Amino acid sequence: MVRARDFHPHTNYGGVAQWQSEGLINPRSQVRSLPPSQKLVWGQVSPRSWVRSPPLVPIFNNSMNNQQLEKLLKTAKSLKGRPYKYGAKPSEAPRFFDCSGFIQYLYKQVGYHLPRSTIEQAEKGITIKNVKNLKIGDLIFTRGERGHYNKKFPMGIGHVLMYLGNNQAIHAASKRIKTNPKIIEKGKVKIESSQKILKRNDVIVIKRILK
Repeated sequence: MVRARDFHPHTNYGGVAQWQSEGLINPRSQVRSLPPSQKLVWGQVSPRSWVRSPPLVPIFNNSMNNQQLEKLLKTAKSLKGRPYKYGAKPSEAPRFFDCSGFIQYLYKQVGYHLPRSTIEQAEKGITIKNVKNLKIGDLIFTRGERGHYNKKFPMGIGHVLMYLGNNQAIHAASKRIKTNPKIIEKGKVKIESSQKILKRNDVIVIKRILK
């Protein structure tokens, strides 16, 4: 049965006759046309609607589809060498990135919104406990030189990388060159050996955002 929250405007669910034969709708149901001033846009809800439409949010199946996967990889690799900027704003992407901003930007390209900070990103998805089970797109969180702390991650999280497959991980890497009077870091988006990273003792958690 197709429920309101499962409906997508680009999916063909069959004609009205088929829905009636399957008992999905009442053949006596009436649909009233709205005047031009009250025409609905996908995701909006009429105040008189009996069924509330869900907000337009990304919907994913149990696995990332090939198109999403290809776009995630292609976008990530295309940004290799892009300059790092400490505290870069989302509006500055893709010209500049910090580590969490880079990951947020990548996932945005496949329709998924991640929080801005590393520790909030680390709270999303499912935990991957065995590094042998890593999949493309998994996020590797480390302490970093300066991290954020909470009860869930008391050791702090300060950096994030994305697994690319083939023993590679990509991240907006940086090196701190000045602390006072303000923090200055220099770096760039780079690809490194995930095997070396995972052997370090500062890895806090690995998360899978898209199953």
